Amino acid sequence: MKPTTDAPADADCLRELHALLVEHFTEFDAFAEACLDRGRRMLGLATGIISHISGQDYEVVKVRTPLDGLHDGDHFTLADTYCAAVIERVAPVGYAHVGELPDMRNHPVYVGLQLESYLGVPLRVGGAIYGTLNFSDTAVRRQNFTALEIECIEAMAALLGRFIEAEQTDRALAEREHLFAQSFRHALVGKALATPERRIIDVNPALCHLLGYPRETLIEHTPDAFTHPDDRHLTDDLYRELFAGEREHFEVEKRYLHADGRIVHARLGIALVRHADGRPWLAIGQLVDLTAAKQRERELHALLDAVPEALVVVSAALEVVRVNAAAEHLFGYSQEALIGQPVGLLMPEHVRKRQLALLRDAPAQAHDVRHVDNTELRGLRADGSEFPCEISMTVTEIEGQQQSLVAVRDVTERRRMQAELVRLAESDPLTGLANRRVFDQTLAREHTRLRRGCPALSLALLDLDHFKRVNDRFGHAVGDRVLVRLAQVLCETARETDMPARLGGEEFGVLLPDTGLAAAEVFAERLREALHRADWPIPEVTASIGVAALCDASVSTESLYRAADQALYAAKGAGRDRVMLADSPCVGRPIPIREKA
Repeated sequence: MKPTTDAPADADCLRELHALLVEHFTEFDAFAEACLDRGRRMLGLATGIISHISGQDYEVVKVRTPLDGLHDGDHFTLADTYCAAVIERVAPVGYAHVGELPDMRNHPVYVGLQLESYLGVPLRVGGAIYGTLNFSDTAVRRQNFTALEIECIEAMAALLGRFIEAEQTDRALAEREHLFAQSFRHALVGKALATPERRIIDVNPALCHLLGYPRETLIEHTPDAFTHPDDRHLTDDLYRELFAGEREHFEVEKRYLHADGRIVHARLGIALVRHADGRPWLAIGQLVDLTAAKQRERELHALLDAVPEALVVVSAALEVVRVNAAAEHLFGYSQEALIGQPVGLLMPEHVRKRQLALLRDAPAQAHDVRHVDNTELRGLRADGSEFPCEISMTVTEIEGQQQSLVAVRDVTERRRMQAELVRLAESDPLTGLANRRVFDQTLAREHTRLRRGCPALSLALLDLDHFKRVNDRFGHAVGDRVLVRLAQVLCETARETDMPARLGGEEFGVLLPDTGLAAAEVFAERLREALHRADWPIPEVTASIGVAALCDASVSTESLYRAADQALYAAKGAGRDRVMLADSPCVGRPIPIREKA
């Protein structure tokens, strides 16, 4: 006989809910426990749970129960709980006697815990389903849950949802306040907070360092106390416009007085934070130190002539303001001849329009960095000769005027060296032939041509016979001479469209575009005979050659390599100094090998 439980009277339910409403709670745990305890009394059920559900994960946030083995923080699969029906229906679900429901008798909760009575309602936070508020008991409930009971539990869930949402909001606000405080405190530029009356209420360490004053000295003063007297008026109109809502922020350069008496040049930026009703609340200020930049401007003219690199100062109107001695030498003009002239005079006519556009647009494109680096252009000398050049351009202000400092480098020699590096990267250093990487790239391109309708592609692989004996007997220096001579014979024998290459050690290859097996066979035999006729630093130099052809673009280049390689080893196995042909380089089938007819 199952134990039973009676439903409390409606008046008891209302009293429990009213008591919960009038009691003041500041901590979630206390409020959650009060909800669960009053809900258990309200329904006459032993266990109350607040759950958080994410996907199929069911987390017990808070539980009040006499049962063992159920604790805060436990996790279950949602489908294994009665709450799955609540989430599926997004509505209250109640069972007074689960054992009377045939579809529920095999439910994991009923099988494992014998929970007979259950009421669960959705728990919403911020309008979204957060989880459930549910109550259960192993005893059968004599009456079904009344509409009032369900409404009371739903009201309790609404209170819980608002409490959780408020806690989440408080945590988010606290986190944002913490992040703001940290970013303010650890900013690399000077920052300050001030009232609408411009009274400083907080500064960061960077600002203290910039002006040389401790925090206590700066606070409670207005910025005018530390501003150069001649610059105090610069922000009067800007502040008026800011507080009037005519602008959201402003920037201006000002001079400030350091604690040691020196002048600090800085860029001041001010943004205003307003109350929800639009009233000014807080001014956030930022000071970026420009002292070093101003000093560099004063020193720029003196430095120009000392720099060995060609330097051209260009105005915003793209006219030459100044050049140094290195630029005079590079372009062949005197400084007097260039000052005031359009900078386009130093550019070839066929690229002048594009290069002038680059100089004109660079300041806008570079933003705060205002720097264009390593842009390659064309230069024009006074004698009319052109040369490739690379520029680095810094846009700045000198004596209040925007000017571009352009460093010009003649890269003619570098171009030559780069071409030489490319040649070295693509060729075998000993023989001068193409190396394996370039050979493979060319083979891939020819295979693509085959797919586009070219008739055939052949590959001849060549290996010097007994080359190890040559090195062992005559030494590596002689062996290298043999390899060099072999490369010469390959170049002499190959057609202009063919590509001979050294693939590694004594192995060489010749790529034969637009060449079928029969023509490749003729080439290979001609090559073998040329090797016989060649002058060698040692006697009896021969080679074994394997040849394969590719006519079907669906067959891979790897299959072509494999076929030619097998033919090469067949030639070695047949006695060396011969040509062997691979009939069919097809993937997955043996490749018939035959000797030249």
